[in-house]
Amino acid sequence: MAGLILLSVDGSPDYSISVVEDIQRRKDAELALRAAEEQFRGLVDQSIAGIYIIQDGKFAYVNPRYVDIFGYDSADELLGREVLSVIAEQDRDGVAKQMRLRMEGEVASASYEFSALRKDGSMIDIGVHSTRATHAGRPAIIGLRRDVSEKNAPRSRSGTTWRSSKPPS
Repeated sequence: MAGLILLSVDGSPDYSISVVEDIQRRKDAELALRAAEEQFRGLVDQSIAGIYIIQDGKFAYVNPRYVDIFGYDSADELLGREVLSVIAEQDRDGVAKQMRLRMEGEVASASYEFSALRKDGSMIDIGVHSTRATHAGRPAIIGLRRDVSEKNAPRSRSGTTWRSSKPPS
């Protein structure tokens, strides 16, 4: 509410003007948005897959499961870190190529597996599903990573597998 009091010539209040705005719709929209954000955050934070956002070749976001898969204590240890630093050396070139293809728009999404390094230096097999997206108004890669070491243990690895889809025309 805003108001204005107009005074008469002798300085006494003559009349007032008030403007009142109904903000209920805005308040309802803010509550709905907050509820949707909490629901989304709960889904992401409690996911059984490691969810990440990569921007400029670095981690911009990782969920708690991602932190756990790679053996870190908190997301802060990964945020801002070069993505390739957690990829096993023999797979870095392939992962870098996949990231470049998505960022350049040559590939819309990709699914592949590679070997990764946990914080303690141990190796794990990772399955990835990712796509090009926008984060904070800039190009990014958003995806899921899962530890597939147990799935791959019974058979010998025949190498890294790459599957990509072309961007929609």
